[in-house]
Amino acid sequence: MKKQVLFFFLFFLSSTVLPIIIESDQISEIQKHLIHDKKSLVIFDLDNVIGAVDSYIGTDQWFYHMVNKHTDSGLTSEQAVCHVLPTYCSIQFSIPLALIEKDTPKFIKKLQEKKIPTICLTTRSYYLADRTLEQLNGVGISFLKNNLEKTISFTLPAPCLYKNGILFSGRNNKGDVLLTFLKSLNISPDKVIFIDD
Repeated sequence: MKKQVLFFFLFFLSSTVLPIIIESDQISEIQKHLIHDKKSLVIFDLDNVIGAVDSYIGTDQWFYHMVNKHTDSGLTSEQAVCHVLPTYCSIQFSIPLALIEKDTPKFIKKLQEKKIPTICLTTRSYYLADRTLEQLNGVGISFLKNNLEKTISFTLPAPCLYKNGILFSGRNNKGDVLLTFLKSLNISPDKVIFIDD
């Protein structure tokens, strides 16, 4: 599975946030943008960046297509999500994760060996936390090394969970979840590199 990956930096300079967006077809491109004398935080999205289920059914695209289909037929967004979520979860429990790039596990390990804090931020719900850890373990990826805390749970509009280096945002805005997470740990990196599709 090969696809284009989009990643961007956020520089935290006093109260100003200056994003730079860089497109690449290889995750290893990030290496060029790490400055070791500054505090950096590298964040990977999970689905369609690290890996994906090897079928259309169960992908993020399928999930949002089904939610839109149900809202078009008259359900509220929340009702549509509640209607699609059990099928999505069932699929995630029965299909393994396939890597998008075969070298991603090695690359994540190299970042961790260099003591660069490296976490995962996903829209998956905290209900899928243990299964997500199993899926990542199945492809040789762990975010435990150098993670910032063991487990933290908090609530924005919906519950969020940070477990074993993975931040599960659920239906919340990922940016809001990340900022709340960083504030709760009193972390202010000089640079955040977020790898997303």
